[in-house]
Amino acid sequence: MASVAQSSTQVVSTGDVNSDASVFQLIQTHQEKAARLPPVEEIRTVLNQSTHGMLSTISQVFVHLLVKDLNLLIK
Repeated sequence: MASVAQSSTQVVSTGDVNSDASVFQLIQTHQEKAARLPPVEEIRTVLNQSTHGMLSTISQVFVHLLVKDLNLLIK
């Protein structure tokens, strides 16, 4: 007995570009108006949800002094 394989064709619609753009605009508008977490909580949330993270503790004063020292070394 021979078996007959049935094939089915599925077509995926890319959707209307205008409606996709309007949905994106609605999401963007909502995100702009939404309340944000304080920076410390936002950082904590990002680091809790990721496997890698880095926080920089270099202050502007330290960077200024470092650049000043490097300029002295170059001269």
